[in-house]
Amino acid sequence: MAYKESTNNKQTCSFCQRSRRDVAKLVVSQDVSICNICIDMVHDLLHKEGDAELRPKSKSVKIPEPAVLKELLDLVVIGQDQAKIALSVAVHNHYKRILKKTKIQVDKSNVLLLGGTGTGKTLLARTIAELLDVPFVIGDATTLTQSGYVGDDAESLLSRLLQAADDDVERAEHGIIFIDEIDKLASKVESNNSGRDISGEGVQQALLKMLEGSDVRVPIESARRLMASESEVIINTTNILFICSGAFVGLEKIMQRSKGSNIGFSGRVEKTVGAFNLVKPQDIIKYGLIPELVGRLPVLTHTNPLSKADLIRVLTEPTNSLLSQYQCLFDPVKLNFSEDALDLLVSQALADSTGARGLRGQLDKILTPLQFRISTEKAGTVSSVLVNKNVVTGQGEPLITFKKLSPRAKTEQQT
Repeated sequence: MAYKESTNNKQTCSFCQRSRRDVAKLVVSQDVSICNICIDMVHDLLHKEGDAELRPKSKSVKIPEPAVLKELLDLVVIGQDQAKIALSVAVHNHYKRILKKTKIQVDKSNVLLLGGTGTGKTLLARTIAELLDVPFVIGDATTLTQSGYVGDDAESLLSRLLQAADDDVERAEHGIIFIDEIDKLASKVESNNSGRDISGEGVQQALLKMLEGSDVRVPIESARRLMASESEVIINTTNILFICSGAFVGLEKIMQRSKGSNIGFSGRVEKTVGAFNLVKPQDIIKYGLIPELVGRLPVLTHTNPLSKADLIRVLTEPTNSLLSQYQCLFDPVKLNFSEDALDLLVSQALADSTGARGLRGQLDKILTPLQFRISTEKAGTVSSVLVNKNVVTGQGEPLITFKKLSPRAKTEQQT
């Protein structure tokens, strides 16, 4: 069907009945005509209001039961049963609150997760997001500043979440934002600096409206925008789950003072495994987080320091364990570790107080030169490698086993 621009002033638009002399342009075909005004109206209707049949459907979030979530977390994260149970229930309740429409308004289940470095806080949050197949963003609270100052503001987390959702606003509004190092925002009352605290209490105040639930204007930073003319969209944070975490170094001292323990030369702060079991919101407030922020993080849980047995399990048991990752890198060469080598690696990580995160550094230090050495051998000749205690201490060499070649293969290699 041919379309052309009309020059006949007596012709009218089939939709609004305006004549050619009353409009800038009139496009006509054999049986119908439309003016430029109606074209603009149709364009706005399709792109601004959105036709549900033309836009792709957002992925719906399935709500596993808390026990199922806990079992799935067990496959990836070693230990931390208390944190797994708290997160599983909080996440289940959060998405049940979104999808189940009732007259009763249920408050958000934002989470505050306490625990030392390398205990699995970030891994827990990332694994839950992957299990639910929702957009997930990790933000570092130490990089955030108040709006108007150099650095990222709190709204930048929403911009990154929108990118993770492929610019799907509805899907982004059901995502998870993980804010690490939240304890670094604690206001330092004892500080002598009289300047404005733009990265401490100021950021805490900026996070309040996002945690509670509000409409936030978010710039569209990706190249593919929802509309060519749009540079920002409005995201409602009511259904976004926020998980905040931090090591909270020194919180044990505040807890001890709250219990009225002895102070002075005879005073002693006990730092035991599971010390955060007794933590209360009042202790977090005394640490330096403002009461309004703590109140918007109702689910308070923690991770425990990993024991030696836990760290050995981290190396060997999960589906994506460190040893299985390095085995993929060494393939087809079989990579083996003796029990005393694993024991020493774990002991060094415990001594460094780096938890599971420190294990990768220990393995890299040993396996990087070993992988280079294997690459110098003729392709296909190395069968397996055994790393023992002496290799870990740097006092010995790994045991490298070579394949037994047939006389024909030897001849081919020599030639």
